[in-house]
Amino acid sequence: MEAKTSQLSVVLVNNIIHASLAGIISEQLILERHFRVLGLIAESGCKAVLYNILDLEPPSLDLVELQHKLNTELHKNDVKLAVVVPGSRLAYLARLAFGDMNYRVFYGNVNDALQWLQHAPIEPERTRTLLIADVPEALPTLTNALDQYFHILPRTSWTGACSAVHQGIDLVLCGIGFEESKMFDLLEYLRSHEETRSTPFFCIKSIRQKLPSTINDGIGIALHAKGTAGYIDFEGWQSRLGEHQASSILREKISEALSVSNKSDLH
Repeated sequence: MEAKTSQLSVVLVNNIIHASLAGIISEQLILERHFRVLGLIAESGCKAVLYNILDLEPPSLDLVELQHKLNTELHKNDVKLAVVVPGSRLAYLARLAFGDMNYRVFYGNVNDALQWLQHAPIEPERTRTLLIADVPEALPTLTNALDQYFHILPRTSWTGACSAVHQGIDLVLCGIGFEESKMFDLLEYLRSHEETRSTPFFCIKSIRQKLPSTINDGIGIALHAKGTAGYIDFEGWQSRLGEHQASSILREKISEALSVSNKSDLH
């Protein structure tokens, strides 16, 4: 493989435009890919586009901003875009570049991306059950972000959350302020039962809270030590990126954790 060699390919296959870009990206290559994609859209009438960047070196933020500015023309053509990435770093940059489009990021799987572009269901995500344990004021925003994509069990009390744990949940989102900071108690409760011992568990900051950096750092260290799925600063994403893009990133992180959990269950 020539990882450092810039390579661009834009072709129409089975009514899907495949645009693959590998190596070191540049402003010229972004513009060339963009205009070649637009040319094929005009020529074929196809509005399903696959951006394969599995072998791309991470671009600078200036180039990410350039791509974002080009999205206006893709919007006008009602493009449905799938972006295939090798990992979380390029996934994050892809979300910054395409977050205002009809798009979805896929981790390493071109076939799943093609199925989504062709309207074939990949997985019935709506049947996956999420326990959301948080303060009452956080639930409307989280419900709005997730309830069209997953079956959610929102709970604001300790007894309610513990009861929901035994209803066949697939993942837990637990707010920092849940039941006067019983987040780690809920995690220990899950880990104490065989059926939920490996259930993915995210700590989420979903509303504005002034927390000293030492507390934030301590939460991160403790979560890592306990083997959880991680810490989500959803409120911070909303402040920086807006509710729509923050919600999209949240759903992607949940889907990725569920996918990893499924693979672990098979072994």
